[in-house]
Amino acid sequence: MESAFALTLTSGIKGVAMVLDREVQPLTRVWCLFEYFLSSREHLELVFVTNAGVIGDDGCSSFDIALEVGKKIKSLQVAKCEATSEKDKTDIVEYIISELGSLERMDKQIRAAMSEMLMRNLANVERATGSLVDSLGEGSAETVDEESS
Repeated sequence: MESAFALTLTSGIKGVAMVLDREVQPLTRVWCLFEYFLSSREHLELVFVTNAGVIGDDGCSSFDIALEVGKKIKSLQVAKCEATSEKDKTDIVEYIISELGSLERMDKQIRAAMSEMLMRNLANVERATGSLVDSLGEGSAETVDEESS
């Protein structure tokens, strides 16, 4: 399938950033799903970016937005994606099915990618929380109790 998106994604770029809102609107649009599919097929690094940062990136320790996006992706179905042009939708859906065998396989790929990003995000939250606890001082509650006695 030829398109400006396909040409760019197969031109030797290193990765793709997909900007997601809380409703994960891009993943409900057929052209965005096509970009996701090509990124995956070309083994490009794909990251989901939110207003809180890159999900799973070391600098993103916001877990609430990651959970919210993850919950939306959990119920996402590629078969229900939307398009301005029905022809585009038909062509892209047929292409994905011809490559993967079914739209459900793409649903699973998207969920697996999000699961991996959530696991990295959880590790970042744990690291940030541990660092904060350390900076507050170990046994600080005990120190306060001793000082008040």
